[in-house]
Amino acid sequence: MLGLHSRDRTEVFSADDAVAGFRASTATTVPASTPASTSPTTVESGVPVTVALEGAAPGPAPAVDPASAPPTTEVAAAPAPTPAAEVSAPPFPAEGVYVYDTTGFEEVDALGGARHDYPAQTSIVHRREGCGATETWQPFRDRRDVRQLCAEPGRHRMAYFDATRSFFGQTDTRRLECDEGASAFVADARPGDVFEFRCVQEGADAANRVEILGVETVVVGGQPVEAVHSRATSQVTGGASGSSEIESWVHPETGLTLKRISVLDGSEPGPGGKVSYHEEYTLVLRSLEPRR
Repeated sequence: MLGLHSRDRTEVFSADDAVAGFRASTATTVPASTPASTSPTTVESGVPVTVALEGAAPGPAPAVDPASAPPTTEVAAAPAPTPAAEVSAPPFPAEGVYVYDTTGFEEVDALGGARHDYPAQTSIVHRREGCGATETWQPFRDRRDVRQLCAEPGRHRMAYFDATRSFFGQTDTRRLECDEGASAFVADARPGDVFEFRCVQEGADAANRVEILGVETVVVGGQPVEAVHSRATSQVTGGASGSSEIESWVHPETGLTLKRISVLDGSEPGPGGKVSYHEEYTLVLRSLEPRR
């Protein structure tokens, strides 16, 4: 067994590594062409419709003899229509590398078992990508979680979630595609609100439930910051099975994670029988200002 453990090695992915990667990606990104309209994404509750009269043809109006014209009747102008209500997509956190004080570990029971203790500081990188932005937490070079967030009216929708893990030199990435109900952040959520959705991949189906618990205060860099507190639970069935519970405290305007407590247990068939995985960690943001 000692030989097996010696082959299970992992390398810390530091905040400096994350900053270097962020700078390299932004330096090579080609700016997209400027759209015709730069207004925010909106939902309109009413849209005025112009109807053309059938049979009307363009051309000069017929001449009228003023002496025989009927008296003019003034008609009051119709009131201007009320502007359509608009709901904008909430802003994303500023791009860059956010550093978190971190405690926790991951472990697997295969091949005699192995455990990876997370470093004292980890980072979440926010980038403008895809339908809105990506959020990547990466404690090790071969261990990361990626969420694709889409900008939609009143919320950030999670399109998919990628999880990459590595033990004994074997790296595995799983992608869970989420349905339209997958709200990662809702701008006007209230305590007691509940959001349910499903995320699926081949051989696994995750039923998710997010409950808004309330508004609390989180200390970030010595300063109190208002935060929306939620609890997300997930039950995975299929070829793989498991459960997770994540408590999150996020910024009420952008959804930036200020604090997170996560516990996950899962299992799936392996060459030598069932393989079980356990992870638990806590993240606390060090500063609202990202590194770039």
